[in-house]
Amino acid sequence: MAFRTFAEQYETYFARPCGATVPGPVGGAAAWTADDLWSRRGWRFDVDPADLVRFDAELDRLAAEGTDPRALTREQVDIGPLAGQVREWRTELQSGSGIVLVHGWPVSEWGLARTELATWCLGLHLGDPGAQNPRGDLLGHVRDAAPGASSNARLYQTNADIGFHCDYADAVGLMCVRQAPVGGESRVASSTAIHDEMVRIAPGLAARLYQPVWLDTRDESAAPGIAVTPFAFDGALLRTFYHSDYFRSVARHGGVHVPDQPLIDALELFDELAATDRFCVRMRLEAGDLQLVSNHGVVHARTTFVDDPAAPRHLLRLWLSFGATGRGS
Repeated sequence: MAFRTFAEQYETYFARPCGATVPGPVGGAAAWTADDLWSRRGWRFDVDPADLVRFDAELDRLAAEGTDPRALTREQVDIGPLAGQVREWRTELQSGSGIVLVHGWPVSEWGLARTELATWCLGLHLGDPGAQNPRGDLLGHVRDAAPGASSNARLYQTNADIGFHCDYADAVGLMCVRQAPVGGESRVASSTAIHDEMVRIAPGLAARLYQPVWLDTRDESAAPGIAVTPFAFDGALLRTFYHSDYFRSVARHGGVHVPDQPLIDALELFDELAATDRFCVRMRLEAGDLQLVSNHGVVHARTTFVDDPAAPRHLLRLWLSFGATGRGS
C-alpha cells in the first residue's frame, strides 16, 4: 500500500481553495463553544466489550500471520461491528463537531506491540495514514525524547507546553498508552468558532489570517519555512490551519520570516480566545483513550508534563487523510 510522504502530506493538506473575500461568521456544526460541546451527543463513545472480543480475534489472526502492518489494506482487516462505529467517528470529524473521544481500549492488557497494531488497524478504516516527518514515520510516538532532542525539534518530542495548533492532515488520532502523573492535559477549541468571533470583534485581524503566514519547518526541510494561509474559505466551506508556536518560532530565521505587527496581534487574539473558558475544552486523556481531531476546524494543545522515569508518558499518533466520499482515497 502506498502512503504519502511527509512533503506530499502537507502539500495535499495545504492545497485548499480560498477566495479573496473574508466572509462573515460561517457558523455550522463545527462552530461550537465549550458549553455547547459538552452538552452535545455523538462525539464521545465507549468501546463495547462484545465488539472488542471480535476485534481481539482479528488482532490475533494478524499477529499470527506476521504481516508488516504497513502492507495491509483496509479490505484485509476485518474489525467486525467496530466498522459501524468508525463510520460514525468519521462523519463526526468531517461534518460534525470535528472531535471524537473513545474510551475503553485495553492497552494495558494488550501491551505496546498489540496496541500499535490495533491503532493502525483502526486508522486504516478511518482513512489513509500519511507520513508525519521526513523519516516517513506512519505511526508516531508522542513522548519526551530529551535530552537528545534538539531545541528546534518538533514539540511532540518534548515535554514542553504545546500551543494551539493543527497537524498537516485531515485528522489526527492520539491513542493514550500511558499518561504522565503530572500535567499533559489535552485542550481543544473550535477554530471555526474562533474565526467567527474574530470576524465579529476584530475583522482586520481576521483578514490578516486570510493572507500568507510563514510556518517554521523545525529543521525538517531544506526550506526554513513554508508559507501557509491560516483561514481559507472557498465560498461554501471554511478550513482553518493554525500553529501558534511555529508561526512564532519561524522568526529565528530572520528576514521575510519575521512576523509583522498585524500578524502578531492576530496570533495573540486567536490564542487569547482559544484559551478562554468560553472556547477551550480541557480533558485529561488516560490510558485506553483514543482522541480524534479534525485539522480543518479544531485546534488542539497540550500542557507541559512531568514524567515518571520508570513509566514515561506515551501516546501513539496517526495522521489521516480522507477521500471525497469520506473514506480514504
